[in-house]
Amino acid sequence: RLSSKPPYSIAPPNVSDIVSLAELPPADLANYRSKGIDLLASGGGAVIVLAGGSGTRLGVAFAKGKLVCPDLKAPKSLFQLQCEKIRATERMVDETASPSTTGRACRIHVAFMTSPINDQETREFFAEHNYFGLDASQVHFFAQGLMPSFTANGKMILESPCALAASPNGNAGIYRAVADSGLLTKLDKKFHVQF
Repeated sequence: RLSSKPPYSIAPPNVSDIVSLAELPPADLANYRSKGIDLLASGGGAVIVLAGGSGTRLGVAFAKGKLVCPDLKAPKSLFQLQCEKIRATERMVDETASPSTTGRACRIHVAFMTSPINDQETREFFAEHNYFGLDASQVHFFAQGLMPSFTANGKMILESPCALAASPNGNAGIYRAVADSGLLTKLDKKFHVQF
């Protein structure tokens, strides 16, 4: 849930507000799709990608989004695949939006929630690859928070004799990170993205 006016606050949705698309009648699904396309065409919305993970469990020492999917005809990183989905959606919106909302090309802003550990690396990767065809102004980054690290027995882990070790606070940290980053205000004021 997002407050409709600045200062924005964001919170998880109520369980009763969540609708399964598989349970909707076809007419309702078509109506929601049409409204969604018109909303995107008018600049009303953005995408957030959770990209704070590192590839340590996969045996690599870099941001997980940089991993290349080798089984594709043209191997691409996870970050590239996400950006290509955004570009494909923009094209689809431009082709199908109702006439009242067109007049400019659809631009969907995308924000990547990184971790303090991979934030700079991720930003540099996007810059090196020219934002995978997206305009740099529509790609945003913000880092999730950190929390103290504990052993399996519940004991705090020290980074040094006088400092606690910290780890990214997980996917649930998105609400605090979005609020603290100023992302929503930036999108509203600078790019007129309305939520």
